Amino acid sequence: MKYIAIILTITIGLIACDSSSKKEATVSKEKSKTKEIVAQDTIPTLPISIIEDIALNADYLDVLFETLNFSMSQDDNKNIRSFLRNIDLKTPLTRIEPNCEVFGSVAFNKKGNTIIEGDIYYSKDCKYFIFLDENRKPKYANKMSGYGIEFFNRLIKGQFKTSKK
Repeated sequence: MKYIAIILTITIGLIACDSSSKKEATVSKEKSKTKEIVAQDTIPTLPISIIEDIALNADYLDVLFETLNFSMSQDDNKNIRSFLRNIDLKTPLTRIEPNCEVFGSVAFNKKGNTIIEGDIYYSKDCKYFIFLDENRKPKYANKMSGYGIEFFNRLIKGQFKTSKK
């Protein structure tokens, strides 16, 4: 029941894109080594305790893209919760495709400290998030939700308006 309440909380609003960030980027551009875990069994999904921490306490979201000419950041918890809609919070990722390239990186922060960061994979056969430990090794993995697939499709097609601050 608690899980359903969090999911309902997360479904509020749409994320706005920001082409210029006032804050320093908090996501490392270093690519993770997800190919090392291809043979591993199912990686656990992001724990509910981390999801709740993000939904209740995150005050900064930073998303950097490897090939797109912009990044996104949010400092409003409502929009940060909305970004969680891109992540399928129920379905574990059962296989990491070995030839997938990192599409972008994401970091959720509260009071200047990182709650969790990870890599976004988005291509034909790769639609998932890999969340990393403090050594940038894969720790959790989630499929991308249908909403997330639609969101990133629109993002790539340039259907979002960016705001300049």
